Amino acid sequence: MSALPPPLQTAAPAGLLLLPTVAAATLLLGLDLGPGLALCGLLLFCTLHRFARTGEVRFGPANTLTLLRAALVLLLLLAAFDAPTSSWPLFGVAAAALLLDALDGRVARRFSCASPFGARFDIEVDTAFLFTVALLLHLDGRAGVWVLAAGLLRPAFLLAGRLLPPLARPLPRSRRRAIVCGVAATALTFALAPPLPEVLAASAAGAAVLALTLSFARDVHRLLRASP
Repeated sequence: MSALPPPLQTAAPAGLLLLPTVAAATLLLGLDLGPGLALCGLLLFCTLHRFARTGEVRFGPANTLTLLRAALVLLLLLAAFDAPTSSWPLFGVAAAALLLDALDGRVARRFSCASPFGARFDIEVDTAFLFTVALLLHLDGRAGVWVLAAGLLRPAFLLAGRLLPPLARPLPRSRRRAIVCGVAATALTFALAPPLPEVLAASAAGAAVLALTLSFARDVHRLLRASP
């Protein structure tokens, strides 16, 4: 009899897929394999620990794709502090993470495995991806420090919700938010492409930050206007 509880047994394939993905991306980025595996091992532990506390039964293929995307984001963050110069491997790993973002939602709908945990996990990884790619652009000199707002807007919004109760109320699901986030992530990834002139990279990054800022501003206005 397995010592793992059933929810964690369903997550076993995710752990098996994580190892070759991390190893391949780490070597592609020219990073030391040890730190990359250690960081992604910690990611796996924290993710499964959080999942086990939700009471959900099935980890599912969509969460597996989101986990792989989170691992790629972690490796990009590691690369940011190792050799932040724009390169094709860096762009390739970022593009792979972006592609996984386009797939996990479709997989969740296709296999009816959407869940509150999966939705929250996806949003957190989206935020981490936006911040990490923005950091890479800044460290490479392609955009000013302002580009970090792409990944800091959501944490700032959550913090504001603790200070202003009206901003802590749940927002209805919005197709607009998903589109803006996807377009911003695509623009930031595009700005990371090595042949792109700095002025075009900065323009793409600026458009991404502007779109995200306007989207958050709209939500803040809506919540404040609805407050009694």
